[in-house]
Amino acid sequence: MLFVGASEPSSYVFPLVPHAAASDLPGEKTYSQEEAILYWENLEEKIDTSAKPPSKRVRGRPNVSKYINDIITAISERLAAASAPLPSTLTAGLSSHSLRRGSAAYANASPQLAIQWISTRGAWLLDSLTKAFAYVGTTTREDQSVGKILAGYKDPHLPCTTPTVTTLKELIPGLEYAQLLTLRGQLFKNVSGFTDTSLNVDAAVLDAALASLLIHLGEVAAAVQKEQVATGLTSHYLYRFHEALDSTNAALGSRLSLDTCIAWGCQLRTSWETENFAQLGKRSG
Repeated sequence: MLFVGASEPSSYVFPLVPHAAASDLPGEKTYSQEEAILYWENLEEKIDTSAKPPSKRVRGRPNVSKYINDIITAISERLAAASAPLPSTLTAGLSSHSLRRGSAAYANASPQLAIQWISTRGAWLLDSLTKAFAYVGTTTREDQSVGKILAGYKDPHLPCTTPTVTTLKELIPGLEYAQLLTLRGQLFKNVSGFTDTSLNVDAAVLDAALASLLIHLGEVAAAVQKEQVATGLTSHYLYRFHEALDSTNAALGSRLSLDTCIAWGCQLRTSWETENFAQLGKRSG
């Protein structure tokens, strides 16, 4: 609904959390995860200034992490000196520690691994476990598992297919599918189709978002109609949906209606529930 209701393109629409979340850190500013971790690390260093400073650790022979870090640093410095932008495949400010953190997060995406196993083999010290959980325990694996439990699924470890409008390609006539794709472009015109990639949401995300919107469109439309009768107020989201329908019909010379979209949603729901019957059990159908 946020993507549909966006009134103008903005790099702050997606991802949401680093930009829009209220911060618990000083100054009521918003912080990325990296900035938050650095802030708390600096606090830890200032807690005990009277303690005897630890002896300087003797660094062993360089490993592959340092080698990769040195290569990235050298390229970054060379491009900075030439006032050239970094290639899109490189991320500024990477360190060898980033390599270990990324590998741990990647491993944690597997439902067959426990975070304790990863922490032990990643050489996370006991006093650094909080950092380990901050680094590793914030992947989509946790989001999916928690979401499945809250939704009443039988097992958070069983896979659950995400609905997508591409399913309709095999279920509806080609002309209707073309109308659907045009409607998608109109609904998400402020979060896709820009040469500046920071303004675009991934197409697969939009396909999943539109599928979810269509699945629930009937219930949403009924609720909005009931509220409109009672209060005279309407929904900005549904207003934008009708606006996108009008733009689609004007572009294609078609007569696509809200009822047709609701019917697509019913087909998507049936297909999705059938595919995820093992997770949904008696709740499907």
